[in-house]
Amino acid sequence: MHKVNAWLTGEIAQRTAAQDLLTSSEERFSKAFHSSPVPMAIQRANRPGFLDANERFLALLGAEREPVLSGQVSFWVQPGTSHQINLELAAHHAVRDFASTIRTSSNEIREVLVAADNLELGSEPFYLLILQDITDRVQLENELRQAQKMEAVGRLAAGVAHDFNNMLTVILGYASMMQNSSPRLDEKLAGYLSHVEQAAERAPAPTRQPPASSPQPTIPRPPRPLHDPDT
Repeated sequence: MHKVNAWLTGEIAQRTAAQDLLTSSEERFSKAFHSSPVPMAIQRANRPGFLDANERFLALLGAEREPVLSGQVSFWVQPGTSHQINLELAAHHAVRDFASTIRTSSNEIREVLVAADNLELGSEPFYLLILQDITDRVQLENELRQAQKMEAVGRLAAGVAHDFNNMLTVILGYASMMQNSSPRLDEKLAGYLSHVEQAAERAPAPTRQPPASSPQPTIPRPPRPLHDPDT
């Protein structure tokens, strides 16, 4: 009888220690869960709603705790997102860096990265859902891409303007040399050349000023005539 009592006392002590350890572990998890700056929620695996959600999760959705936990708040923009995540988790595949969008209670669209994994609490299956708000990052990336596109367009426009300026300079140069050539041109041809010069001078201003970093165009020398008129 004494041995039985001793065994029972030891068994109770072990179970008490195990229960205390479990309670301590649950308390640490709860504190880490609720104080985390990362939006997290524990989703029920077999029925709608959540077991719990931390403050950052609720703040991201802009919703109250009870409606979220009861499953009254629908926040995925794409209807099939939740089903797709649940299928992966049901197959025991962890979800990592899944890009999606949510709608807050104020109807604001936020870009998020989703991470999710299976979680067992008290022999009941749950899903740990983690959201990372990347809206600002996505917006900056879009603005950077737009700026890069505009920069490329600007370089192309500058190059076109510079090339066109070179052509205008050549046209003006040849027209001037022909007008000043000897013998003097007839009046009709001189009038044509004058119109060419006037048209070139009226070219849009941006094409008349090459980029600051571009070299000045070189006027090619006119071809030598087959017969020198002065000989």
